[in-house]
Amino acid sequence: MKKLFLTFALFFLYNFSSAQLISGSLIDEGRKMTSKFDFKVLGKYSGFQIFELSVNSLGDVTSVKHLEDQGGLVSTPAKLTAVKELYNLKFEGATSFPKFQHVKVKITFIK
Repeated sequence: MKKLFLTFALFFLYNFSSAQLISGSLIDEGRKMTSKFDFKVLGKYSGFQIFELSVNSLGDVTSVKHLEDQGGLVSTPAKLTAVKELYNLKFEGATSFPKFQHVKVKITFIK
């Protein structure tokens, strides 16, 4: 029974370890993501990379910056694929939110 519980616990943690909004004013404000994205990119390389997103008050991603020193991925094509995906993200929008907010996102690349 303990092994079964441990197996399910590890499986649960594994599924959520790659999908991360890490830090930023967007999280501090409590805004939620409204689009579906599992923060995994399939391709020729494996690893992870941290990106910083700028989100406007309507919930659209206006800029994506990859933080080169925070991640282990060296493939530029893989990073560009992730950037294209990140521009499609949507967050809660309202006129009461600040003009721009930032959030750091961890993307896992799977070979």
